[in-house]
Amino acid sequence: MRIRRAASADRDALTALQHAAYAENARILNATPIPLQADYAKILRDMEVWLADGAVGVEGALILEFRDEDMLIWSVAAHPHAREKGVGRELLALAHERARESGRDTIRLYTASVYERNIAWYARRGFAIESREALSDRVKVNMVKKLEPSEGKHMAGRLKGKIAFCTAAGAGIGQAVAQAFLDEGAQVIATDLNAEGLAALKGADCRKLDVLSTDAVNAMAKEIGGVDILFNCAGFVHHGSALTTSDEDWDFSFNLNVKSMHRTIRAFLPGMIARGGGSIVNISSIASSVRGLPNRHVYGASKAAVIGLTKAVAADFLRENIRCNAIGPGTVQSPSLNERIKALAASTGVTEEAARQSFVARQPMGRLGTAREIAMIAVYLASDEAAFTTGQMYMVDGGMTI
Repeated sequence: MRIRRAASADRDALTALQHAAYAENARILNATPIPLQADYAKILRDMEVWLADGAVGVEGALILEFRDEDMLIWSVAAHPHAREKGVGRELLALAHERARESGRDTIRLYTASVYERNIAWYARRGFAIESREALSDRVKVNMVKKLEPSEGKHMAGRLKGKIAFCTAAGAGIGQAVAQAFLDEGAQVIATDLNAEGLAALKGADCRKLDVLSTDAVNAMAKEIGGVDILFNCAGFVHHGSALTTSDEDWDFSFNLNVKSMHRTIRAFLPGMIARGGGSIVNISSIASSVRGLPNRHVYGASKAAVIGLTKAVAADFLRENIRCNAIGPGTVQSPSLNERIKALAASTGVTEEAARQSFVARQPMGRLGTAREIAMIAVYLASDEAAFTTGQMYMVDGGMTI
């Protein structure tokens, strides 16, 4: 069995699996308590869907919805012929892992009271009934599980003993990377201008920081001292061409997207050298010197500059055992993307759903990337596994630059 992320092309297979599992439940119960009405194209677009492939096709599906305070398991489904293969257990274990990776310690799900076997199955795995709701056609049972500190984690200790300093860790890619560093054993100082967003990073030293302030960055570096890992993620995506980008737009984008990295590198580099070396990981983009994209005039220029900065630092401090690499994400589901989708919808007069679909449609894999997929490259580059790697740009883009 192989578990993989689903893409838009998997809609028919997902629909068939869900209906087969539903029919089997109805047969066992001799009842149909929950009408099966779902737009699986929308689910594939808006939720995180995992499929378990077996010898005869898709044998299981896991559908997750990440909410502000918890993660909802929308569905764990196994094909009737795969019920005895442990597909459900494997998918539920993955759900636990995804909750941890996203910084959530609470998992919720709902079922119906008539599904007594399902309720018992989840109860054996630590879920408790939180409430019951009497609806017009059924009794809805809401279940919850609070994860223990070690539950859902699969730490390899790849960053054990290392100190990591992260910017823009309050959401999106920055938060996913900080969480991955924590999961791999690093001591993490997580910073963001929005300190409230850092609350999800349990175990991190969370601090408010404006990376546009040289004085603030220098003061924090002096207070913290030497670190082993510097992760630069602060950035802004400006939408516009040369004709619509003002000087103020240009200056702000370069200040946040490039100069902020210059500030942190200059501030933390002496301490890294004093500790015997370290790894710097910068977030660039495929919209850079790698590829030109419409309406990414100053953004593309600034992210190209990040690649140049990365290579310059790598060349200058090679002998001091300082490695400096960059990551070029493609289109990744994140709060930043949600804001861009809203802005695009407002400026073009289309619905947000249509605007989102325009982003998905240009993805060769038929889906958006996840922040976790970017974080795993960052873990590698920060670790000693990448000791012979410096000055490189790693594209994580679902095939956009093939």
